[in-house]
Amino acid sequence: QRLLPQTVHTHSIPPSSSSSTSSSSSSTSTSSSTSSSTSSTSSSSLSTLSSSPHSSALTPSLQLPSPPSVQEEALALIRGDPFQVDGIWDRGSMVAIPPGRRAEYASLLAALLRPGGRLLLLGLHYNETQAQGPPHSLRYHDVQRLYEPLGFSVDVVASREVIDSASPRMRAQGLTSITEALYLLKKE
Repeated sequence: QRLLPQTVHTHSIPPSSSSSTSSSSSSTSTSSSTSSSTSSTSSSSLSTLSSSPHSSALTPSLQLPSPPSVQEEALALIRGDPFQVDGIWDRGSMVAIPPGRRAEYASLLAALLRPGGRLLLLGLHYNETQAQGPPHSLRYHDVQRLYEPLGFSVDVVASREVIDSASPRMRAQGLTSITEALYLLKKE
């Protein structure tokens, strides 16, 4: 069952249309033939019509722009075109970025997030003298240092020990503890 009205373009209806479209087509031709002197004007002024599956009446449709695709948004980001979102879920990006480049990444996320927006950030922290990332260790004070100057409040939502599910590479380096922490950041 179709939930949205069907859009019919009067200039593109073929003479051998299906039954649901032919009733729309005959309605269009009937309305166009009521006045032979204005039939061409009626056809051009009614370029787009909407037909409801529950009614045979034709009504003008509202043409809304389609939302940008993921590819269009990615290209806008690469070009530096400004757009903003209400929320961001970072599940592994911040810990994959070398610590020396984290401030740059945090600034990018801050620019993408609208005022009042929220950022969920999943991080790991471990003893960096026992192992080297990536994933790089990210502690609460690191998150505060990166995001508070950008106008964010930082709260820990949850944390848990995850050494048993850590990658064999990380365990082989001698780690005895890895804590996963979920942070909620709110942009002022």
